[in-house]
Amino acid sequence: MRAAAQSKTAASCMGINVNRTIGITYGIAAALACLGGVLVAPTMYVSYQLGNNLSAKSFAGAVIGGYGNIYGAIVGSLVIGLLETFVAGYVSSAYKEFIVYGVMILFMIFKPSGIFNAKVYDI
Repeated sequence: MRAAAQSKTAASCMGINVNRTIGITYGIAAALACLGGVLVAPTMYVSYQLGNNLSAKSFAGAVIGGYGNIYGAIVGSLVIGLLETFVAGYVSSAYKEFIVYGVMILFMIFKPSGIFNAKVYDI
């Protein structure tokens, strides 16, 4: 999958069926999205705008953990979840979104590489 993503020509020269690899990649992504929807649907009110809130929180978790580092994204998302729960429990549930995005902005200003210091490549 990485080879096909980086260079389709080089991957096909090495004998990789690029079209099948792309199809399998989209299939895996769709299956994971379906699994995520099945797991989230019982806990939240399902509507056509459900993905907006979840994708914004996922982005915040990836930024806090270090964008480009899968383990950092997992830890960052756990931090977001714990922060949201504690703010809703001890402060007010009205402020939990504000606090989460405020922490994300603070990470973007003071530690843009994230918790695990993901390397940032300039293009």
